[in-house]
Amino acid sequence: MIRMMLVDDEERIVNSLYGYLRDALDIEIYRAYSGAQAIALLESMRFDLVMTDIAMPGMNGLELMKRIKREWPFCHVILLTAHGDFNYTYQALHYDQVDYLLKIEDYETILATVQKHVAAIEAEVAKQSEMLRMSADLEKISAGLNRLIIRREVILGTQAAEETLQAFRPDVVSRARPTLLLVCRMEENSLLHADDALQQAAAFLRRELQPLGMEVFDFTLDACAALLLQTDGEEKRLLAHITETAETLLHQSEERASGRLTIAMSDHFAAWESLHAQYRTALLLIDRMEPGGLKLFSEESENAERSPTYPAMEELNALWEFLRQGKQEECLSAFDAGTAFLDTQAPPSVAAASALRTAIAFLALSAQQTFGADDALAAQAALWQQPRSLSGRQLRQRARAMLCRLFERRAAAQQDMGQWLVRRIDAFIQAHYQEDISLTLIAADTHYSPAYISRFYKMHTGKNILNHLNEVRINAARQLLVGTNLKISDIAAQTGFCSAKYFNQSFKKQTGLTPAEFRSTAT
Repeated sequence: MIRMMLVDDEERIVNSLYGYLRDALDIEIYRAYSGAQAIALLESMRFDLVMTDIAMPGMNGLELMKRIKREWPFCHVILLTAHGDFNYTYQALHYDQVDYLLKIEDYETILATVQKHVAAIEAEVAKQSEMLRMSADLEKISAGLNRLIIRREVILGTQAAEETLQAFRPDVVSRARPTLLLVCRMEENSLLHADDALQQAAAFLRRELQPLGMEVFDFTLDACAALLLQTDGEEKRLLAHITETAETLLHQSEERASGRLTIAMSDHFAAWESLHAQYRTALLLIDRMEPGGLKLFSEESENAERSPTYPAMEELNALWEFLRQGKQEECLSAFDAGTAFLDTQAPPSVAAASALRTAIAFLALSAQQTFGADDALAAQAALWQQPRSLSGRQLRQRARAMLCRLFERRAAAQQDMGQWLVRRIDAFIQAHYQEDISLTLIAADTHYSPAYISRFYKMHTGKNILNHLNEVRINAARQLLVGTNLKISDIAAQTGFCSAKYFNQSFKKQTGLTPAEFRSTAT
């Protein structure tokens, strides 16, 4: 939300402008009665626009403008003066985003000037946001697109967006080229150190293999790395060189005092579609291997020795992230792809049932802790009362239904959170409406940003938060007008209005009557 400051040593002028502009504009407005107060506010928070009188004791408006432009160059400034001195105009023209107005101008002219600056600020913010977004997108594309594709298609077994691949195909890992998969795990005391070591291992392979016409793509998370090696060269000759390079990498790892590397490597370059199955095979092999080993595997021979299970740790982490972020479609798509093998099992293998049961229990417990308690765990327990009596398809369908229930719980928790925050904001306003409160103070009480709670409150209540504050004040004033003999100026002060004039304007705008007329008709 745009933040503006009014600065003048005459409180009457500041308060009058404050009331008029706050009613007309959906921005946050602060008041300062001297240049020193203005500087103190500027140093405590960001301001987008300052309207200041020029003739003030101490620091005058021109000095304040120069200080603002020196330290906060993007802040807009409107200078107000009672004298049409061309020298003031001349000085103002030396700076960007500065306007000059006479105090004799009517409020409509002043409002139009402020609106012009607000529109310019909004355009600047939109442009900056777009530039930041584009910069962030380009950075993510250059640094993370390969990681996204490997994670989605190789690790999770789901499909990356085809339009993304088509748009950036020259820069990304290719589905069409033969690919050799290496999966590395680092036994390390610290996950952070392990991931760093794996990144160094990937850099070593890239450095050694690129001169041979090979490209190395990697995805590293939680002490485990998937490396994809692609080439258009002679695969058999390259395979021997890759094996030697991997063994060199292991020898280097043995010299590390705090951790050792373990590698499972496919014994052939394979088609893209088989890489997810290879990845799952490699994970199982690494779990069985002693740290420091290298094993070449054939997917077919390894599959004959094991029954498929789902999910692996990375797949489980992905399911939880989808659930936490509310991405139900992506979560169910990954789940469906990973559990498709269960349709052919009647009953499912003990290993498959156990892995799925453990995964659902983990997701249910995590959801309960994150989204709040309900019957999730009880429902999960009921789901697995008689797992042996279920076919693989039934097991899969019931686990999928459980996932859907967890998404429903997340949605309910989000709604509960929204209602809580609205109540918190309303309670703060009710307790402090008599004070000079601002959107920033309300935000500080809720521990959210002013812009966020402004959007949030309007989205959930349909009302502007500052307009609601005004309604609370007017309702309190109505009670005092009917139930007491207090002066209207005293009622204005007791209900948080900065001046009797602004109180009269606001009261009439909301009720159609002045305070005096309301009191006479009510009594």
